[in-house]
Amino acid sequence: MESDAILHLFDWRFRDILHAIPGIAADGFGAIQISPPQLSIDTEDWWGRYQPIDHTRIEGPLGSERELRDLIGKAHECNPPLKVIIDVVFNHMAESCPQRQVLRYPRFGPEHFHVQAAIDWRSVESIRTGWVGYGPDLPDLRTEHPYVRAEARKYLELLVDCGADGFRFDAVKHIEPEFFDEVLKDLTSALIVYGEYILQPGHKPVMEQYLGSMRLMDFALLETMAKAFEIGGDMRMLLDPASQDQALPDHQGIAFVTNHDLELGEVGGFGLPADSMDLGHVYTITRPESIPLIWKEHRYNPVVKACIKLRQLSRMHGREIVLDNDRVLAWRFGDQGAAIMNASRKAINLPIADLGLRDNIAINMLTGSLVEREFVVRPRRPLLLWIQC
Repeated sequence: MESDAILHLFDWRFRDILHAIPGIAADGFGAIQISPPQLSIDTEDWWGRYQPIDHTRIEGPLGSERELRDLIGKAHECNPPLKVIIDVVFNHMAESCPQRQVLRYPRFGPEHFHVQAAIDWRSVESIRTGWVGYGPDLPDLRTEHPYVRAEARKYLELLVDCGADGFRFDAVKHIEPEFFDEVLKDLTSALIVYGEYILQPGHKPVMEQYLGSMRLMDFALLETMAKAFEIGGDMRMLLDPASQDQALPDHQGIAFVTNHDLELGEVGGFGLPADSMDLGHVYTITRPESIPLIWKEHRYNPVVKACIKLRQLSRMHGREIVLDNDRVLAWRFGDQGAAIMNASRKAINLPIADLGLRDNIAINMLTGSLVEREFVVRPRRPLLLWIQC
């Protein structure tokens, strides 16, 4: 059955993605997210892809336009088709290039940039017009300018022509929300669109202005998971965090346990510790209401593999909570499977009859062993069960 779980193939070359597509589809993923493909600075370092030079050309260390079209074509040949979401950088142009000295890039000149200024993080206007970086370094495009918006629209149309199924927009808090309303208008209703907005205190009303155009990466949910999973936390925070203003509503967010900024040490202070990662995978992937974004290497994690299978059950049978207290949260999928998350420092032993599974017998998906009469969940670990028909 089709799954909408997204695999983030950060900084993967197009030809490597093409070869990996059959296996990714077979694993049950519904989409992949790839890194920015436009012409950027001449370096193979990952951060170079976030320094654009020319949005009319798809070429560079990741691959050519032809290779991008080939990988998207290969993805769409899968059954069901694997969708391809492309990371897009519109806030700024490159700093590490000769064009920076005179602010003259292909299609853009000095009149298309804000005056160089450091960002005052207390000011929404400064966040949207200031230059990102320590210098500040990255020339900030005047995204309110009609010409700049028209050029952005042309780039999105190029990506759609290549076959793109959606976009992930980088650093949306640095661009006014009206920009996205305009450049996305009538492009296609079938696109999957989400943005990166790292929330800061007092800015929730500002962040919500973007939700008319896109989903957003749910950093608030990540922080809530970290609090719920920690020793002394309360797992019941995760029953309905959006109603407590501790997460975005499921239809507005993209759930994740890590992203490239956290993995590469670009930002910090709200990530999950290592012993909470698998609990986070179970929570974000097996809930059919959410769309999870999964980091590239985590595809091989046995917990993630099992969760993708259970996600398919959850989409068919729904999800019913069967156990919730401060340290344990569990739900079942009809009588076909169950997911139990134990955030305590002690193992838990419970009768399998409490889960309501068919015949009270199941397979432990992580060990392959038969579970009957009672189940045991190790400290700070999940247990994933299913009925083999």
